[in-house]
Amino acid sequence: MKKLLALAIVVAAVGFYPALACDKEKAAAQVAAHEVGTEVTVTGWITDHCCAAKNANKEGAGCVKACAKHGAKLVLYTGEKTYVLADQKAALEHAGRHVQVTGTITQDGSLAVTKIVPTDSDKV
Repeated sequence: MKKLLALAIVVAAVGFYPALACDKEKAAAQVAAHEVGTEVTVTGWITDHCCAAKNANKEGAGCVKACAKHGAKLVLYTGEKTYVLADQKAALEHAGRHVQVTGTITQDGSLAVTKIVPTDSDKV
């Protein structure tokens, strides 16, 4: 019985992992295009690039952290644009939170974070 339960857990975990996979090219295409070196301040949700809009809420925090653990990039989702965040460690501290991010657009189109400030809002 224990072996069957363990097998069921392994099968469920293996079945769940592909759900974490996503189309990285699609996420890259969503990154807002700005001039390199431009400093911007934008407000939105720290979420993962796989489920950006879906996890742009407080309830998505657990999923965002799980996806990041499995290699998903953390992004700032504004409701209209998606910014890949260069500082993944700082972003993870705010996963699933509505924040205001200040940073500079880098050569690869990501946002080099200089400051992340949580907001009190729960809306995009």
